[in-house]
Amino acid sequence: MTSPPSRRSRRERTQAASSSPADDLRAQLAAFFAELGPQTPADAVRQTLSVHVVGTGDVCRSPLAAALLARRFAQAGTPAHIDSSGVSAQVGAPADRLTQLVAREHGVDLSSHRARPFDPASAVHAALVLTVTRQQREAVIALLPAATRRVFTLREFAEVARPLADAGYLRAAHLISEANVRRQLRSGAGDDILDPIGRGEVAHRAVSTAIATAVDTVAGVLIRTAGGRR
Repeated sequence: MTSPPSRRSRRERTQAASSSPADDLRAQLAAFFAELGPQTPADAVRQTLSVHVVGTGDVCRSPLAAALLARRFAQAGTPAHIDSSGVSAQVGAPADRLTQLVAREHGVDLSSHRARPFDPASAVHAALVLTVTRQQREAVIALLPAATRRVFTLREFAEVARPLADAGYLRAAHLISEANVRRQLRSGAGDDILDPIGRGEVAHRAVSTAIATAVDTVAGVLIRTAGGRR
């Protein structure tokens, strides 16, 4: 003997009849964004891009490059986390005096900067790691081999990424992956930005100009793909 069909109220039958795949999808999306917390769907897509710049003592080239990158992203209204460190940095050392001078000439203030040693844990989640010399690049890779494809010298990335600016990449990770492929075809000569410490104002200004030129290219390319880090 079969059981009689369960009885549902008129309201329940009406709700079941009016439900659609679109309604189900909207409900699922609402639940998903509710779990994310107080952010909008646009916030979930527009993730913060992270770039870590590595120098030697983190008192000259790397903090200047990081500050210039941060300013470019801020001017574009693009969320980004930019920081720096040094492979031989002394904890808490201030930025070099002449570096602070030329930094002000480029519109950034390094007076509050304090050096910190490179820590693989601080860079492991960065979308991009930029060094100022090839030797530093190899030192970072030795400490963080999992990030090999994301570690470039500043000039290296600027050169290989420049032709990709108008390629329509929607995510920085896709552009960085393509840049990694393209750099295999380069010799790498000229990728180093020399240390100006102890060489006077002329050398510092030359180095700051080289850094600013590379930063302009890198920032311009990355800002176009800042809709999502991954």
